[in-house]
Amino acid sequence: DVTVKGIGFIITLGILLGSLAAALTACSPHGYISTLVVPPERAAQLTVIRLPLLEGSGQTWIISVDEHHVLGLRSGEHATVTVPAGDRIITSDCVTAFPLILPGAPIRVPVQAGGHHYVTLGSCMMAEITETTAAGLMARTTPLRR
Repeated sequence: DVTVKGIGFIITLGILLGSLAAALTACSPHGYISTLVVPPERAAQLTVIRLPLLEGSGQTWIISVDEHHVLGLRSGEHATVTVPAGDRIITSDCVTAFPLILPGAPIRVPVQAGGHHYVTLGSCMMAEITETTAAGLMARTTPLRR
């Protein structure tokens, strides 16, 4: 009888904590957060692809370009933003369910005007990838809509 009550308490506690985690995660920014002002002659495209992984799938990763938040991506999504030419520092911060932000390792991407650059985001790492690799990954992920 005590065991049944204990199990019931644990199940109820799990449901409450799960609901709280879902509510807090739902409050994190998702989609296009802001745009960078870029003169047309210096503009380039940057596509960020978040791999469809089970690990961290309930969390939104905030993608920043030179410390400007531009995207909130969930597992299995990709999006393209306009960025200025030059060396760009791309960072990813994970917004967890316990309002805690876990920073990912930044990467430097040398962006060429008129070019299109691709970055993939795994569980905690980002890497620049080729257009061919990106095309295969984008076929398995969902594009964000504006």
